[in-house]
Amino acid sequence: MSWLNKVNPNIICDNFKIPFLIGAWENYFKATFVVLMKYSCNRQAVYNRALKQIRVTSEDFESISNDSTLIEWIFADSFSFQRPIRICENFKIIDDVIKLNDVFNKPLTNESKPLQERLNEILDIRNQIVHCGEVGFNITADEVVSALVDGVMRAYETICQYYSLIPEYDCLTVFPTQLDNSKFDEG
Repeated sequence: MSWLNKVNPNIICDNFKIPFLIGAWENYFKATFVVLMKYSCNRQAVYNRALKQIRVTSEDFESISNDSTLIEWIFADSFSFQRPIRICENFKIIDDVIKLNDVFNKPLTNESKPLQERLNEILDIRNQIVHCGEVGFNITADEVVSALVDGVMRAYETICQYYSLIPEYDCLTVFPTQLDNSKFDEG
């Protein structure tokens, strides 16, 4: 019966959506990292910690000097934001008190396994699709979206709570609008 999944158009279409959904996931965490890094009260220390982990190229320096790229994007582009463990490590560069590990270690609502484990399974499927051209995985786009949205919302709420922000749940944006400036620099 598993051979039917390899030719089932619904499963194939859902499988093709997975890399794009993971791209959105990665972009959300990368953009959030950039914002938190840019407005950190400890920007100098954050930059120093980040610089120890990346390699800056001459092209990076040129784009910074031409004002075409923010330094924070250079840092963010040097880090991976796909796997939950990497996301947690990256956000520790900004502030090691942000407890995203706790967010990803809690189970999904309808499952007993931790969200991190489910997300890693989805990322493994994404890698099989992208790097090996395999399709036919028995997972729906709705299941992927559910896990990704759960992870994003948990992380968003944790970050908002840490920075004393009021979360806004708008279908157009999930960025906070009210800042507690004691955690951020005004520059």
